[in-house]
Amino acid sequence: MRRLSLLMLYALLAGCGAEAQSKSETSSAAVAGALDCAEADHAVERQICADSTLRALDRQVAELWPQVSARAGRPTTLRHQHGQWLRDRLAGEWDWQDGGETRRPRDAEELRQFHEDYIEALQEEVRLAEGMPESVAVSSLADACVGVGLNQCSVPVAGFLNLDRERRLAWQVQDGVTEANGLSAGFVLFEVEGRQMRPVGWAYEGVTYEAPSLFETDQGTWSWSPAATEALAITMQTFFTGSTPRA
Repeated sequence: MRRLSLLMLYALLAGCGAEAQSKSETSSAAVAGALDCAEADHAVERQICADSTLRALDRQVAELWPQVSARAGRPTTLRHQHGQWLRDRLAGEWDWQDGGETRRPRDAEELRQFHEDYIEALQEEVRLAEGMPESVAVSSLADACVGVGLNQCSVPVAGFLNLDRERRLAWQVQDGVTEANGLSAGFVLFEVEGRQMRPVGWAYEGVTYEAPSLFETDQGTWSWSPAATEALAITMQTFFTGSTPRA
């Protein structure tokens, strides 16, 4: 891996490798589909299939997931999280009475809560996607927050990144609050098209964003930036492959 440059901007552009999942890890639960109870061969799957409430929640997850996958601002990260959620559903709850070293099966109420928490998270991703305009004027980049991720939102810093003569990105860091987390930060990435810019990536899981570093990999040139709460990821091969960005 060859480091190319350090851009002095607050941003988040990350490449997250596709997660490998074996058939045994996901069992008969397809990543984007509801359980097929005729094919259920895991105890948790049979538990869900035997409970009408759990079956309905499983179908709700299956209906929401394609919407999130198609429209979310960081689809690679969310695909990874969705695969992890499916694996955690089968693996059970960590048994803290055993020091958190083993897992135990969830009872019906715990499994219901496990699904409802995830449904709430997926609904929030849909809300964020629906709140993103199709495009906004380039001249508004530093003036107002784009999207609906934060309340009391302001733009402390924003800027541009030229990839080559044909492609230009814009970015916007947002400060604000959410009901769930209090003080929060957001990041929105745009592809510039003339005097307009189109949102192509966004994240709201940090409390601050720091300057990214760009790296050249076998898959293309990606950018990575840590957030205070989590190293978020957005796959940007479409924009970075074969390009050496210029600040």
